[in-house]
Amino acid sequence: MKLIDRYILRTFLVPLFVTTVAFNLFFIVYDLFGNFDDFVDAGASVKEVLAYYAYLLPPNFWIIMPVVLLLSVLFALYTLTRHNELTAMRASGISLNRLLIPYVIVGAIVAGGVAFVDESIGPAYSRAFNDMMLGFKGRNAKGEPKDGTSKAVPVVPPSHIKEYVFFFNENTGRDWFIQKIDTREVTNYRCEGIRINKKYLNTQEYEFQIVADSGEYRDGQWIFRDATVKRYKKGLIPIKREHYKGPEMFNSGFDEPPEVLVNVSLNQEEQFMSSRDTATFLKRGGDNIKPEVQRRLKAGLHSRLARPLGCLIATLLGIPFGFQTARKGIFTGMLICFAAFFSYYMLFIVFMAFSNSGILPAWMGGWMPNIIYLCIGMLLFWRMRQ
Repeated sequence: MKLIDRYILRTFLVPLFVTTVAFNLFFIVYDLFGNFDDFVDAGASVKEVLAYYAYLLPPNFWIIMPVVLLLSVLFALYTLTRHNELTAMRASGISLNRLLIPYVIVGAIVAGGVAFVDESIGPAYSRAFNDMMLGFKGRNAKGEPKDGTSKAVPVVPPSHIKEYVFFFNENTGRDWFIQKIDTREVTNYRCEGIRINKKYLNTQEYEFQIVADSGEYRDGQWIFRDATVKRYKKGLIPIKREHYKGPEMFNSGFDEPPEVLVNVSLNQEEQFMSSRDTATFLKRGGDNIKPEVQRRLKAGLHSRLARPLGCLIATLLGIPFGFQTARKGIFTGMLICFAAFFSYYMLFIVFMAFSNSGILPAWMGGWMPNIIYLCIGMLLFWRMRQ
Protein backbone atom coordinates (compact mmCIF):
# COMPACT_ATOMS: atom_id res chain seq x y z
CA MET A 1 0.00 0.00 0.00
CA LYS A 2 1.37 3.40 -0.99
CA LEU A 3 1.93 6.17 1.53
CA ILE A 4 -0.82 8.27 -0.05
CA ASP A 5 -3.33 5.45 0.36
CA ARG A 6 -2.42 4.97 4.02
CA TYR A 7 -2.86 8.67 4.67
CA ILE A 8 -6.26 8.84 2.92
CA LEU A 9 -7.44 5.74 4.76
CA ARG A 10 -6.37 7.18 8.11
CA THR A 11 -8.35 10.34 7.50
CA PHE A 12 -11.37 8.17 6.54
CA LEU A 13 -11.24 5.30 9.05
CA VAL A 14 -11.09 7.55 12.12
CA PRO A 15 -14.43 9.30 11.40
CA LEU A 16 -15.81 5.93 10.22
CA PHE A 17 -15.09 4.37 13.61
CA VAL A 18 -16.43 7.36 15.55
CA THR A 19 -19.66 7.63 13.54
CA THR A 20 -20.20 3.86 13.70
CA VAL A 21 -20.03 3.90 17.50
CA ALA A 22 -22.13 7.07 17.68
CA PHE A 23 -24.94 5.79 15.46
CA ASN A 24 -25.08 2.42 17.17
CA LEU A 25 -25.41 4.21 20.51
CA PHE A 26 -28.05 6.48 19.00
CA PHE A 27 -29.95 3.42 17.76
CA ILE A 28 -29.81 1.90 21.25
CA VAL A 29 -31.02 5.11 22.92
CA TYR A 30 -33.84 5.43 20.39
CA ASP A 31 -34.95 1.87 21.13
CA LEU A 32 -34.65 2.45 24.89
CA PHE A 33 -37.16 5.29 24.70
CA GLY A 34 -39.75 2.83 23.40
CA ASN A 35 -38.87 -0.24 25.51
CA PHE A 36 -37.45 1.05 28.80
CA ASP A 37 -40.77 0.58 30.62
CA ASP A 38 -40.93 -3.03 29.45
CA PHE A 39 -37.42 -3.69 30.78
CA VAL A 40 -38.33 -2.18 34.17
CA ASP A 41 -41.70 -3.97 34.42
CA ALA A 42 -40.04 -7.30 33.61
CA GLY A 43 -37.22 -6.75 36.10
CA ALA A 44 -34.69 -7.32 33.31
CA SER A 45 -31.07 -7.56 34.43
CA VAL A 46 -28.26 -5.56 32.88
CA LYS A 47 -26.98 -8.78 31.32
CA GLU A 48 -30.36 -9.44 29.67
CA VAL A 49 -30.59 -5.90 28.31
CA LEU A 50 -27.06 -6.09 26.92
CA ALA A 51 -27.86 -9.43 25.30
CA TYR A 52 -31.01 -7.92 23.77
CA TYR A 53 -29.02 -5.11 22.14
CA ALA A 54 -26.27 -7.50 21.05
CA TYR A 55 -28.99 -9.33 19.11
CA LEU A 56 -30.73 -6.14 17.94
CA LEU A 57 -27.85 -4.28 16.28
CA PRO A 58 -26.44 -6.74 13.65
CA PRO A 59 -29.76 -7.25 11.78
CA ASN A 60 -30.07 -3.45 11.55
CA PHE A 61 -26.60 -2.74 10.17
CA TRP A 62 -28.16 -2.29 6.71
CA ILE A 63 -29.97 0.76 8.13
CA ILE A 64 -27.08 2.15 10.18
CA MET A 65 -24.05 1.71 7.93
CA PRO A 66 -25.10 3.73 4.84
CA VAL A 67 -25.54 6.94 6.84
CA VAL A 68 -22.31 6.16 8.73
CA LEU A 69 -20.39 5.86 5.45
CA LEU A 70 -22.05 8.95 4.02
CA LEU A 71 -21.01 11.10 6.98
CA SER A 72 -17.54 9.54 7.21
CA VAL A 73 -16.73 10.32 3.58
CA LEU A 74 -18.06 13.83 4.09
CA PHE A 75 -15.87 14.46 7.16
CA ALA A 76 -12.78 12.92 5.53
CA LEU A 77 -13.04 14.96 2.34
CA TYR A 78 -13.94 18.08 4.28
CA THR A 79 -10.73 17.72 6.28
CA LEU A 80 -8.56 17.13 3.21
CA THR A 81 -10.16 19.91 1.19
CA ARG A 82 -10.18 22.47 4.01
CA HIS A 83 -6.40 22.15 4.38
CA ASN A 84 -5.87 22.14 0.58
CA GLU A 85 -4.32 18.68 0.78
CA LEU A 86 -6.43 17.35 -2.10
CA THR A 87 -5.37 20.31 -4.23
CA ALA A 88 -1.71 19.57 -3.48
CA MET A 89 -2.14 15.89 -4.31
CA ARG A 90 -3.80 16.66 -7.62
CA ALA A 91 -1.12 19.25 -8.42
CA SER A 92 1.52 16.55 -7.94
CA GLY A 93 -0.04 14.57 -10.80
CA ILE A 94 -2.37 12.20 -8.92
CA SER A 95 -5.77 11.98 -10.59
CA LEU A 96 -8.98 12.51 -8.65
CA ASN A 97 -10.21 9.02 -9.49
CA ARG A 98 -7.01 7.53 -8.04
CA LEU A 99 -7.41 9.49 -4.82
CA LEU A 100 -10.97 8.26 -4.33
CA ILE A 101 -10.25 4.53 -4.78
CA PRO A 102 -9.64 3.88 -1.02
CA TYR A 103 -13.10 5.25 -0.17
CA VAL A 104 -14.78 3.01 -2.75
CA ILE A 105 -12.86 -0.05 -1.53
CA VAL A 106 -13.88 0.54 2.08
CA GLY A 107 -17.49 1.10 1.00
CA ALA A 108 -17.46 -2.18 -0.94
CA ILE A 109 -15.98 -4.05 2.05
CA VAL A 110 -18.67 -2.69 4.38
CA ALA A 111 -21.36 -3.59 1.84
CA GLY A 112 -19.98 -7.14 1.72
CA GLY A 113 -19.97 -7.29 5.51
CA VAL A 114 -23.60 -6.17 5.72
CA ALA A 115 -24.56 -8.79 3.12
CA PHE A 116 -22.73 -11.48 5.10
CA VAL A 117 -24.48 -10.51 8.35
CA ASP A 118 -27.86 -10.45 6.59
CA GLU A 119 -27.35 -13.97 5.28
CA SER A 120 -25.64 -15.56 8.28
CA ILE A 121 -26.52 -14.35 11.78
CA GLY A 122 -29.07 -11.70 10.84
CA PRO A 123 -32.21 -13.88 10.66
CA ALA A 124 -31.36 -15.84 13.82
CA TYR A 125 -30.51 -12.66 15.75
CA SER A 126 -33.77 -11.06 14.58
CA ARG A 127 -35.69 -14.01 15.99
CA ALA A 128 -33.67 -13.89 19.22
CA PHE A 129 -34.25 -10.22 20.07
CA ASN A 130 -37.91 -10.51 19.07
CA ASP A 131 -38.36 -13.48 21.41
CA MET A 132 -36.52 -11.69 24.20
CA MET A 133 -38.87 -8.72 23.90
CA LEU A 134 -41.88 -11.05 23.98
CA GLY A 135 -40.38 -12.52 27.15
CA PHE A 136 -40.01 -9.09 28.75
CA LYS A 137 -43.58 -8.16 27.87
CA GLY A 138 -44.90 -11.48 29.19
CA ARG A 139 -43.43 -11.42 32.71
CA ASN A 140 -43.49 -9.26 35.82
CA ALA A 141 -40.60 -7.84 37.87
CA LYS A 142 -40.27 -11.18 39.73
CA GLY A 143 -39.70 -13.04 36.49
CA GLU A 144 -43.11 -14.71 36.68
CA PRO A 145 -45.51 -14.89 33.69
CA LYS A 146 -48.18 -12.20 33.72
CA ASP A 147 -51.81 -13.23 33.93
CA GLY A 148 -53.02 -14.60 30.62
CA THR A 149 -49.54 -14.75 29.10
CA SER A 150 -46.74 -17.25 28.87
CA LYS A 151 -43.12 -16.39 29.36
CA ALA A 152 -41.41 -16.43 25.97
CA VAL A 153 -38.02 -18.10 25.87
CA PRO A 154 -35.37 -16.28 23.80
CA VAL A 155 -34.21 -19.36 21.93
CA VAL A 156 -33.52 -19.54 18.20
CA PRO A 157 -35.25 -22.65 16.78
CA PRO A 158 -32.80 -25.42 15.86
CA SER A 159 -32.31 -26.17 12.18
CA HIS A 160 -34.43 -29.33 12.24
CA ILE A 161 -37.51 -27.39 13.37
CA LYS A 162 -39.62 -25.88 10.61
CA GLU A 163 -42.31 -23.36 11.47
CA TYR A 164 -45.44 -22.09 9.78
CA VAL A 165 -45.98 -24.79 7.17
CA PHE A 166 -48.53 -24.00 4.45
CA PHE A 167 -49.36 -26.68 1.90
CA PHE A 168 -52.21 -27.28 -0.53
CA ASN A 169 -52.56 -30.76 -2.03
CA GLU A 170 -54.12 -30.28 -5.44
CA ASN A 171 -54.81 -34.01 -5.84
CA THR A 172 -56.89 -34.34 -2.66
CA GLY A 173 -57.97 -30.72 -2.14
CA ARG A 174 -56.62 -30.74 1.41
CA ASP A 175 -55.25 -27.43 2.71
CA TRP A 176 -52.64 -27.88 5.48
CA PHE A 177 -51.31 -25.51 8.11
CA ILE A 178 -48.78 -26.73 10.72
CA GLN A 179 -47.35 -24.36 13.28
CA LYS A 180 -44.24 -26.45 13.97
CA ILE A 181 -42.81 -29.68 12.56
CA ASP A 182 -39.73 -31.69 13.56
CA THR A 183 -38.11 -32.81 10.30
CA ARG A 184 -36.23 -35.77 11.83
CA GLU A 185 -37.56 -39.18 10.86
CA VAL A 186 -36.66 -40.57 14.30
CA THR A 187 -39.39 -38.35 15.82
CA ASN A 188 -41.96 -39.51 13.24
CA TYR A 189 -42.07 -35.91 11.99
CA ARG A 190 -43.88 -34.78 15.12
CA CYS A 191 -46.08 -31.72 14.50
CA GLU A 192 -47.79 -29.15 16.70
CA GLY A 193 -50.67 -26.78 15.99
CA ILE A 194 -52.29 -28.59 13.05
CA ARG A 195 -55.22 -27.37 10.97
CA ILE A 196 -56.46 -29.16 7.83
CA ASN A 197 -59.38 -28.01 5.68
CA LYS A 198 -61.00 -29.56 2.64
CA LYS A 199 -63.58 -27.75 0.52
CA TYR A 200 -66.10 -29.14 -1.91
CA LEU A 201 -64.94 -28.91 -5.52
CA ASN A 202 -65.32 -25.41 -7.06
CA THR A 203 -66.88 -23.97 -3.89
CA GLN A 204 -65.76 -22.12 -0.79
CA GLU A 205 -67.75 -24.49 1.43
CA TYR A 206 -65.96 -26.87 3.75
CA GLU A 207 -66.34 -30.63 3.49
CA PHE A 208 -64.42 -31.13 6.73
CA GLN A 209 -62.10 -29.36 9.15
CA ILE A 210 -59.54 -30.94 11.45
CA VAL A 211 -57.86 -29.12 14.32
CA ALA A 212 -55.29 -31.04 16.40
CA ASP A 213 -52.75 -30.18 19.07
CA SER A 214 -50.14 -32.62 17.73
CA GLY A 215 -49.59 -35.33 15.16
CA GLU A 216 -47.10 -37.87 13.78
CA TYR A 217 -46.45 -39.72 10.55
CA ARG A 218 -46.57 -43.50 11.08
CA ASP A 219 -46.93 -46.43 8.73
CA GLY A 220 -47.56 -44.22 5.73
CA GLN A 221 -50.30 -42.04 7.25
CA TRP A 222 -50.80 -39.13 9.62
CA ILE A 223 -52.28 -39.66 13.08
CA PHE A 224 -53.42 -36.82 15.34
CA ARG A 225 -53.80 -36.36 19.09
CA ASP A 226 -56.29 -34.11 20.90
CA ALA A 227 -58.11 -33.61 17.63
CA THR A 228 -61.50 -32.22 16.68
CA VAL A 229 -63.02 -33.28 13.36
CA LYS A 230 -65.97 -31.35 11.91
CA ARG A 231 -67.79 -32.68 8.86
CA TYR A 232 -70.24 -30.71 6.72
CA LYS A 233 -72.58 -31.27 3.84
CA LYS A 234 -73.02 -28.65 1.14
CA GLY A 235 -74.38 -25.41 2.48
CA LEU A 236 -71.97 -25.59 5.45
CA ILE A 237 -74.51 -27.69 7.36
CA PRO A 238 -72.77 -29.61 10.19
CA ILE A 239 -73.41 -33.34 10.02
CA LYS A 240 -70.81 -34.77 12.42
CA ARG A 241 -68.41 -33.62 15.12
CA GLU A 242 -65.80 -35.97 16.59
CA HIS A 243 -63.40 -35.41 19.51
CA TYR A 244 -60.27 -37.41 20.23
CA LYS A 245 -58.82 -36.65 23.67
CA GLY A 246 -55.99 -38.03 25.79
CA PRO A 247 -54.51 -41.33 24.57
CA GLU A 248 -57.18 -41.71 21.87
CA MET A 249 -55.79 -40.88 18.42
CA PHE A 250 -57.42 -40.01 15.12
CA ASN A 251 -56.11 -42.14 12.22
CA SER A 252 -56.67 -39.80 9.33
CA GLY A 253 -55.59 -42.00 6.44
CA PHE A 254 -53.92 -38.92 4.93
CA ASP A 255 -50.76 -39.94 3.10
CA GLU A 256 -49.09 -36.63 2.23
CA PRO A 257 -45.34 -37.41 2.51
CA PRO A 258 -43.73 -35.38 5.29
CA GLU A 259 -40.85 -34.51 2.95
CA VAL A 260 -43.34 -32.61 0.77
CA LEU A 261 -44.64 -30.63 3.72
CA VAL A 262 -41.12 -29.78 4.87
CA ASN A 263 -40.02 -28.66 1.41
CA VAL A 264 -42.76 -26.04 1.15
CA SER A 265 -42.60 -24.81 4.73
CA LEU A 266 -41.57 -21.45 6.08
CA ASN A 267 -38.58 -22.16 8.31
CA GLN A 268 -39.37 -18.99 10.23
CA GLU A 269 -41.73 -16.07 9.85
CA GLU A 270 -40.98 -13.96 6.79
CA GLN A 271 -39.03 -11.29 8.66
CA PHE A 272 -36.72 -13.98 10.05
CA MET A 273 -35.79 -15.49 6.68
CA SER A 274 -32.56 -14.98 4.77
CA SER A 275 -32.68 -14.44 1.02
CA ARG A 276 -31.56 -18.07 0.58
CA ASP A 277 -34.47 -19.27 2.76
CA THR A 278 -36.90 -17.14 0.78
CA ALA A 279 -35.62 -18.29 -2.62
CA THR A 280 -35.76 -21.95 -1.53
CA PHE A 281 -39.28 -21.56 -0.19
CA LEU A 282 -40.48 -19.91 -3.42
CA LYS A 283 -38.85 -22.59 -5.57
CA ARG A 284 -40.18 -25.56 -3.61
CA GLY A 285 -43.58 -24.10 -2.82
CA GLY A 286 -44.35 -23.18 -6.42
CA ASP A 287 -48.04 -22.70 -7.11
CA ASN A 288 -48.97 -23.95 -3.65
CA ILE A 289 -48.11 -20.49 -2.32
CA LYS A 290 -50.89 -17.93 -2.57
CA PRO A 291 -50.19 -15.18 -5.15
CA GLU A 292 -50.20 -12.37 -2.59
CA VAL A 293 -47.72 -14.28 -0.41
CA GLN A 294 -45.52 -14.98 -3.46
CA ARG A 295 -45.57 -11.30 -4.34
CA ARG A 296 -44.62 -10.26 -0.81
CA LEU A 297 -41.85 -12.86 -0.56
CA LYS A 298 -40.37 -11.90 -3.93
CA ALA A 299 -40.34 -8.22 -2.96
CA GLY A 300 -38.64 -9.12 0.32
CA LEU A 301 -36.08 -11.25 -1.51
CA HIS A 302 -35.13 -8.38 -3.84
CA SER A 303 -35.00 -6.04 -0.85
CA ARG A 304 -32.54 -8.28 1.00
CA LEU A 305 -30.34 -8.60 -2.07
CA ALA A 306 -30.38 -4.86 -2.82
CA ARG A 307 -30.00 -3.22 0.56
CA PRO A 308 -26.27 -4.01 1.20
CA LEU A 309 -25.49 -2.07 -1.98
CA GLY A 310 -26.86 0.99 -0.19
CA CYS A 311 -23.51 1.13 1.64
CA LEU A 312 -21.54 1.40 -1.60
CA ILE A 313 -23.97 3.93 -3.08
CA ALA A 314 -23.78 6.02 0.11
CA THR A 315 -19.98 6.08 -0.24
CA LEU A 316 -20.19 7.21 -3.87
CA LEU A 317 -22.80 9.82 -2.97
CA GLY A 318 -20.66 11.13 -0.11
CA ILE A 319 -17.80 12.08 -2.45
CA PRO A 320 -19.51 15.04 -4.19
CA PHE A 321 -21.18 15.95 -0.88
CA GLY A 322 -17.71 16.14 0.70
CA PHE A 323 -16.42 18.53 -1.94
CA GLN A 324 -19.52 20.70 -1.59
CA THR A 325 -19.09 20.79 2.19
CA ALA A 326 -15.61 22.30 1.93
CA ARG A 327 -17.13 25.31 0.16
CA LYS A 328 -20.43 25.63 2.03
CA GLY A 329 -19.47 24.50 5.55
CA ILE A 330 -19.76 21.30 7.56
CA PHE A 331 -23.19 22.12 8.96
CA THR A 332 -24.68 22.44 5.45
CA GLY A 333 -23.01 19.19 4.43
CA MET A 334 -24.50 17.34 7.39
CA LEU A 335 -27.98 18.65 6.58
CA ILE A 336 -27.59 17.44 3.00
CA CYS A 337 -26.48 14.00 4.21
CA PHE A 338 -29.38 13.60 6.62
CA ALA A 339 -31.83 14.78 3.96
CA ALA A 340 -30.39 12.19 1.54
CA PHE A 341 -30.56 9.48 4.23
CA PHE A 342 -34.19 10.05 5.17
CA SER A 343 -35.35 10.52 1.58
CA TYR A 344 -33.61 7.24 0.61
CA TYR A 345 -35.48 5.27 3.26
CA MET A 346 -38.75 7.02 2.49
CA LEU A 347 -38.34 5.92 -1.13
CA PHE A 348 -37.49 2.43 0.07
CA ILE A 349 -40.69 2.23 2.15
CA VAL A 350 -42.85 3.61 -0.67
CA PHE A 351 -41.47 1.31 -3.36
CA MET A 352 -41.73 -1.73 -1.07
CA ALA A 353 -45.36 -0.89 -0.32
CA PHE A 354 -46.12 -0.63 -4.04
CA SER A 355 -44.32 -3.91 -4.77
CA ASN A 356 -46.09 -5.75 -1.93
CA SER A 357 -49.47 -4.56 -3.18
CA GLY A 358 -48.73 -5.56 -6.78
CA ILE A 359 -48.76 -2.03 -8.20
CA LEU A 360 -45.09 -2.37 -9.19
CA PRO A 361 -43.03 -5.47 -10.07
CA ALA A 362 -41.40 -7.19 -7.09
CA TRP A 363 -37.84 -6.22 -8.08
CA MET A 364 -38.59 -2.49 -8.02
CA GLY A 365 -39.25 -2.45 -4.28
CA GLY A 366 -35.65 -3.20 -3.41
CA TRP A 367 -33.71 -1.95 -6.40
CA MET A 368 -35.34 1.32 -7.50
CA PRO A 369 -34.13 3.44 -4.52
CA ASN A 370 -30.57 2.23 -5.21
CA ILE A 371 -30.91 2.93 -8.93
CA ILE A 372 -32.29 6.43 -8.32
CA TYR A 373 -29.57 7.40 -5.85
CA LEU A 374 -26.85 5.81 -7.95
CA CYS A 375 -27.95 8.03 -10.85
CA ILE A 376 -28.00 11.08 -8.56
CA GLY A 377 -24.49 10.25 -7.31
CA MET A 378 -23.12 9.79 -10.82
CA LEU A 379 -24.68 13.10 -11.93
CA LEU A 380 -23.19 14.95 -8.95
CA PHE A 381 -19.81 13.32 -9.51
CA TRP A 382 -19.85 14.34 -13.19
CA ARG A 383 -20.71 17.93 -12.27
CA MET A 384 -17.96 17.94 -9.61
CA ARG A 385 -15.36 17.10 -12.27
CA GLN A 386 -16.45 19.89 -14.59
